[in-house]
Amino acid sequence: MSNWRASVKIVVFDPALENVNAGDEIISTSVQSIPGLAVGDAERLTTHRLLRKDERRLVSEADLVVLSGTNAISSRMERFRQWLIDPDLAIRMRNKLLLVGVGWWQYQDEPNLYTRNLLRIILTDKLTHSTRDAYTNKRITALGFSSLMTGCPTMWNLEERAQRPLGRNDRAVITITDYKRSDPEADRRWISVVKEKYSEVGIVGMGPGDGSYFRELGIPDVVWKGAGVSSLDAALPGADFVGTRLHAGVRALQCGQPALILAVDNRAFEISKDSGLNVESRWDTLAIHRSIHGRVQPSPLSIDYAAIRKWREAFGAHAGLR
Repeated sequence: MSNWRASVKIVVFDPALENVNAGDEIISTSVQSIPGLAVGDAERLTTHRLLRKDERRLVSEADLVVLSGTNAISSRMERFRQWLIDPDLAIRMRNKLLLVGVGWWQYQDEPNLYTRNLLRIILTDKLTHSTRDAYTNKRITALGFSSLMTGCPTMWNLEERAQRPLGRNDRAVITITDYKRSDPEADRRWISVVKEKYSEVGIVGMGPGDGSYFRELGIPDVVWKGAGVSSLDAALPGADFVGTRLHAGVRALQCGQPALILAVDNRAFEISKDSGLNVESRWDTLAIHRSIHGRVQPSPLSIDYAAIRKWREAFGAHAGLR
């Protein structure tokens, strides 16, 4: 619980609840640092199943519903169900839903009629939404809502000079992505490049299938360091981070370590476009080689602190924080 109390009743849809994806835990921790959204200040509900009757009642009774730090919005909400929302739940949160650091699921065509109608029902027009990248921001404003591109909440407290060159440490911590295993040879190639550079390479699991995928890859001389945020935090000191898990890379920056994030989908690329986050494609082994050998000076992070401050002040005023 924070020192701030809201005078309105808030419910938060937290993707980290009932979920073993460590990236969502990293996001959730950052969202909980926002006054009014800490554990104890707001009820928290999962996005990963249909809600029970008592949970739906909480949504009905809430003054404000927050969807935090997830890529749960898509152009086909009835098909790509990153968030299990049904018509009953939509009606219960009519004009109540506030987006906080939310992103679009993938690059897609324009939202279909179902999605446009759904979002216009549930999204609040009383507050300015917060989106994590310009692509998502454009989508939300095109629907007629006020929105600020604040970036992901995991980056709100990073300093502009948080990024440092890789290659000065002897150790590396890597991550892989179990649900992006369609090209295992690409993963074997970039991991081999990393192994050639560092005297010790450890791997941390961030998702439920990362361990089994690591075993399938069959890469020798890479040490399994465990799974989850605590294992990542234990492995990071004195190491460079290189890997395909976006928020593991951001966590490395939060912990003061050099990081190179390898993109496997639109999320890392879009955030990199807007923020200057150090991102390369996992298929570009030449760029990876250059980066881990210290030949690339990461740019200062471009974080719109003014937009973040403006959004937080508006949210605090609406929530009646005291």
